[in-house]
Amino acid sequence: MPFPDFTPSTPDFIRTLALRYPDNELIVYEGQRLTYREANDRSALLARGMLAAGITKGTRVGLLMPNDPDFVVTWLAAARIGALLVPINTFCKPGGLAFILLHADIEVLFTCDAFLNNDYLERLEACCPALQSHNAGGGPLFTQAFPYLRQIFVTGKNNRPWGEAMAALEEPGHAIDEALLLATERCVVPADPLMIIYSSGSTA
Repeated sequence: MPFPDFTPSTPDFIRTLALRYPDNELIVYEGQRLTYREANDRSALLARGMLAAGITKGTRVGLLMPNDPDFVVTWLAAARIGALLVPINTFCKPGGLAFILLHADIEVLFTCDAFLNNDYLERLEACCPALQSHNAGGGPLFTQAFPYLRQIFVTGKNNRPWGEAMAALEEPGHAIDEALLLATERCVVPADPLMIIYSSGSTA
């Protein structure tokens, strides 16, 4: 069997699915429905917002979210610009969460405010009490607990000065030209690392 002329990258894969199955549902979650076209469009805008925020190829991006449409869109957005994704188990307690944030050298964290009975904003402050002294609009985060962590974006209710609303990436995303996103996507190749996964057994 002859080899194809090229090996599709993650951005190619996302765009191809949106062209072939635009109105097919990618995910259905508690009444929310996301088609392939919507996933492509939303992740493209978020990817442009990420570029505006300085997130780029190789940036270590943590995802602390349930498997909902926001997770899918954020995952696709980061993957299409070549960021290195670190999905985090939503059942992680403060100790496990702190270990992953530090061990993976996470630079940017995307988190929901809460899921089930888990308050992730409170949990992050338990991991890093220094977050509580960060002033709103105070610029990048600098903490000894997580030396590489610079930004935390939050979906849902955000009442912490150290958290930025993920929706705030939409406006700067509109300011980034689609051509720049395409140029960035062309720099993502199949040999690039995609994810760091911390696995555990059900009793861990």
